[in-house]
Amino acid sequence: MSNIKNNYVVLTGDKNNSGDYLIKKAGLYLLNKYRPDRVLTPIPAWEPLNKERLRLVNESCALILLGGPALQPQMYPCIYPLTRNLNDIKAPIITMGIGAKPKSTYPEAPHHYPLTDQTHELLTRINRESYQSSLRDYYSGLIMQAYGYNNFITTGCPAFYLNEDQSQTENSSPNSIVFSVGVNFAKETDMLHQTKDIIYQMITELDQPVRVAFHHSTTPKFLNTHRPNVRLYDQQHKLIEWLKEHKIEYIDISGSAEQMLSLYSSCSLHIGYRVHAHILTSSLGKPSLLLAEDGRAINMKDVMGGMILNAYEEEGKGLIPKVLKASGLSHRAKPELWREIQANLAYEKKAKNQRTLQVANNLRMHFYFMKSFLDQLP
Repeated sequence: MSNIKNNYVVLTGDKNNSGDYLIKKAGLYLLNKYRPDRVLTPIPAWEPLNKERLRLVNESCALILLGGPALQPQMYPCIYPLTRNLNDIKAPIITMGIGAKPKSTYPEAPHHYPLTDQTHELLTRINRESYQSSLRDYYSGLIMQAYGYNNFITTGCPAFYLNEDQSQTENSSPNSIVFSVGVNFAKETDMLHQTKDIIYQMITELDQPVRVAFHHSTTPKFLNTHRPNVRLYDQQHKLIEWLKEHKIEYIDISGSAEQMLSLYSSCSLHIGYRVHAHILTSSLGKPSLLLAEDGRAINMKDVMGGMILNAYEEEGKGLIPKVLKASGLSHRAKPELWREIQANLAYEKKAKNQRTLQVANNLRMHFYFMKSFLDQLP
């Protein structure tokens, strides 16, 4: 343990979703490349710090909370159990690319984003550190500002920079397409209909090879992970039966970043609901059309730009919509989203991938802030 004094302990959220594995891979890549003076020790974010791990943290330069939608109402202790007493942690606590998780694609005002007292306790601790912390997007930054936490900067997600030298896209028609499956279809019938309609339209109208990608596991091992979404698991299998019935190819890329990299590196267009499929494809300089099923996807517009369409119709105003929203029933999936998809793809082709190139420029600009963040770490 001779390198402990030069160590970063990095809390990661890679349990099942391939996007979480991509964040881990990208975050460790950036830390290794730009802070080669430090040894990295990644540990699962969802596990409390036992005595041995707490000692490791306290003998390290920093405890880094890496990526993902961790800025949630119960960030502490549900997302990060850490310790019962935060004062037991002596090393600086620093976030790297975390972001909020607003459920609605029409997010509420940042000062209305709810946070528990315990979460405020953690954020207060992070905010008073001598080192700046990093956030995924500007909406998350506005939440921090609204609550008086000013020691944070928007750097983008670490996965933006896994491929730092974004290649220029060619002005050519895609010859292969990947469709990424979301999660809301598992609990909303209209989203299931929307998902099936888009897949069917892609197969019949684009006349190009299409593969449907599941980022969450479709195998029983998923049920053994920490707090598994059993309903999603069951509904994915029902969707797979529909895919088989229509002879549509699908692939499970959960459980690693490598399968995700292999799939999206070999395609020339992504369409779908997974934010990190959009991030990865875009970072590779390829066209990607993200269908927003929650606020995370919408918030990517300010950071990345590119083709991002709201999968839901705008919520109504007044008392009844507010009551429905409180019950989680205020969303209505757009019934004719395919027309918007067609129009955006046609325009992007006509404009010679203008918005795809815009994304590459935005990622290069935000990397300046990520590099500054990495340089100032202890």
